Amino acid sequence: MLKTRVKVGNISNLSDARYCAGMGVDMLGYAVVPGEDGYVPEALYQDMRGWISGPATVAELYGITPELDLARILEGYLPDFVEVFASDLRLLENLEDPEIIVAARDIHDVDIIRSSQQRIRYVIVGHENMDLITRLRPDFEVLLAVDPTKEVSPILEEWDISGIALRGTAEERPGFKDYDSIARVLEELEV
Repeated sequence: MLKTRVKVGNISNLSDARYCAGMGVDMLGYAVVPGEDGYVPEALYQDMRGWISGPATVAELYGITPELDLARILEGYLPDFVEVFASDLRLLENLEDPEIIVAARDIHDVDIIRSSQQRIRYVIVGHENMDLITRLRPDFEVLLAVDPTKEVSPILEEWDISGIALRGTAEERPGFKDYDSIARVLEELEV
């Protein structure tokens, strides 16, 4: 069990998915826009989901365009959440389900998020933009994208955040994986 909510994004292989699920991660994010870095085709996603249970799934829509068939993606991946940059929120205007996670990169993004009429569940803020946390709390649940080389516990004590966000990395080859960056943080968070 982990002492805070954890989302790990950019999951592109079964090794990361199983490791994170076994460590008690709450959400796993998959790049679902064709052509984007770490893109996970629907068939591979379904295979990975068949091997794990527990974490909620996040369809990471970075690189979304108006031409993208969002309805087909949602039907094929069946995510619990979708994740976009604040500047792309307008592309989700008619979305009723699933809930939304938004990445805020600057003060302009905070304004977009605050003016949105959509159901935003979490806002991800990068560790380099921690000043945005005070502009979002207490109205939004904030996940801090942490630097995996730094200690996380002092941040959790000092800042009013709902959890953290990490990023998975590519496998060297199937079954061979270096978990150092994720493992250090998750082990620090174990209760």
